[in-house]
Amino acid sequence: MNSNFFNLDNWPIIYIKNKNNVLNDSILEEYKKDYLTILIKCKNNKQKIILFMDIYEKSDIQISYIKKMTEFHKSIEEHNKLYVDYMYVLCKSKILKNVISMLLSVETPAVPCKIIRSLDKLESAFMENHSKNIKEFNIYKTLENVMIDDGDDLE
Repeated sequence: MNSNFFNLDNWPIIYIKNKNNVLNDSILEEYKKDYLTILIKCKNNKQKIILFMDIYEKSDIQISYIKKMTEFHKSIEEHNKLYVDYMYVLCKSKILKNVISMLLSVETPAVPCKIIRSLDKLESAFMENHSKNIKEFNIYKTLENVMIDDGDDLE
């Protein structure tokens, strides 16, 4: 799959990042199509995935798109429960983290989700939840085009 969002090179760990740096309706539809394709692969392989969503460099995302993403994931909640083990969101912006946290408190996610503001915290959370996948996390840390500084961690 050639996607503007998903890196499947380290399956079953999926790295998600919007390469376009913009979000509009057509890009959101592409995300949905690609995500559903991944869930079909999970079903066919009888395998769960771990998602890493990288919005670290984003300082703002329109609330309307956060809401649309929430609605989409709510509509496929049963499939997420079956095929997604855990979701990590790497987010530098404290404001964006708080907005996402607020939405998650209103719409409980189908799978465990952790919003983290630094790579160190991400690594420790991953090790805590998925110690058997240590090799995969080290691969994640070295993925091309991932530019993360450890900055202030307020979590």
